Amino acid sequence: MRTWTEARGKRVVARRSGGWCETCDLQQAHDWHHRLNRSQGGTWAPSNGLHVCRPCHDWIGLWPVSALERGWHLEPHEDPRRARVWLARHGWSLLHDSGDVDRLDVAHTHHW
Repeated sequence: MRTWTEARGKRVVARRSGGWCETCDLQQAHDWHHRLNRSQGGTWAPSNGLHVCRPCHDWIGLWPVSALERGWHLEPHEDPRRARVWLARHGWSLLHDSGDVDRLDVAHTHHW
């Protein structure tokens, strides 16, 4: 298993996002958000990170239940590589540590 440094994880996630917020796709992203908090065993692996704008990062913190429903926040027992996440550009997806995104339901995307 690869050990992810903060710098490497952030580079892969920034490349995946193209510099735009992965949760709204309306603003440039400048923040990294851990889906599984570091205090709960979360790492800097790209599957555990989202590249988000400041307003979305704040929103995730203010609305944890809604963030959990969207996969932007995970429970301690969840594996980020296997937990689906809602991405503005892709809909429901799985994130890979390579930076790839697997779209789960291309035909039925839902915009929040």
